[in-house]
Amino acid sequence: MEFNIDKKSKIVIVFAILGIIASITICYYLFLLKYDYLVFGKIKCDTKFGDCFKGIDSEDPYLLIAKKSYSIPPCGDDGNNCKEISCKVGEFGCSVITCNAQSLKEYNIESECLKSESNE
Repeated sequence: MEFNIDKKSKIVIVFAILGIIASITICYYLFLLKYDYLVFGKIKCDTKFGDCFKGIDSEDPYLLIAKKSYSIPPCGDDGNNCKEISCKVGEFGCSVITCNAQSLKEYNIESECLKSESNE
């Protein structure tokens, strides 16, 4: 069995393989070396200051926080000594997500909104 591949096909195959290798290398760098992805967490919320989420499985109101993983301090060895995630003023790659119709739909959250006491 002999395969005859013309020069143009060889070039396409080489570029396809190089593209796949480049894609894998970039993903490895961003996710495993640079930790450049968002981590979502829940933080306590006080309805005196804003609209909060009220989960089906939780009685406590909460807000969502989205923060770049490289700026989150590591937990202890057992994984139970984690500090609550927070955003510093003007911190790049960190945002607090309040409860509204758009955030419920955008993040696909099964929750209801508790309106701020100041809005009632």
